[in-house]
Amino acid sequence: MTDTERLLHVLLHDLRTPIGVAQGYLRMMQEGRLTAAAEGERAVAKALTALGSTARLCQSAGDYLEATTGHSRMTDVAASSLVAQMELIATSQSLIATSGRIPAGLRVSIAGNVSQMSDALVLVLTTAGGNRKVIRVEADDLGLRFVAAADPDAPVPDVAPFDEWSQGLVVAVACRRIAWSAGQILKFVSGNGLIVRLPPINATPGRTAQ
Repeated sequence: MTDTERLLHVLLHDLRTPIGVAQGYLRMMQEGRLTAAAEGERAVAKALTALGSTARLCQSAGDYLEATTGHSRMTDVAASSLVAQMELIATSQSLIATSGRIPAGLRVSIAGNVSQMSDALVLVLTTAGGNRKVIRVEADDLGLRFVAAADPDAPVPDVAPFDEWSQGLVVAVACRRIAWSAGQILKFVSGNGLIVRLPPINATPGRTAQ
């Protein structure tokens, strides 16, 4: 199965539920089964939420197709800026992000901008790695390493390649943004947890400094 076929398969699977929810509530309203005003208001809210989910899924599919056709802009950024943005996102989600010292000269090349990449990293590390995980950030000669684990100080267990399509379209697109940035995603063989690595780069012509 090609990546495009996987995209269509996952998109159709993920769209089925929110479309069904919206249809169900709208049908109940059409048939007059919701007589109280409060019931009607709740039905409209539920339908709008479901339709919003379909819009986000379609946007994710569009982002995926745009990037696979070579239209995704690559940006060189300071690793410390990327980590700082991730910590802001993690804090807003009541998650904990831990990081050691990130060398000032360490830079990585990312697909899109810092905000987009930060969102993708936090989404993959927390959702696919298991909700409410601690994100440990390390820097070494190999670049940045993000470890999502219940115990941030525990040794990293054996790892294996992560199936980016296993968590639905939105996570798959976030995984692809990491892959477009030459990143690597590995899952813990036992238990929930992920490791994501972004390699360092040397500034090259044609990239946008930020």
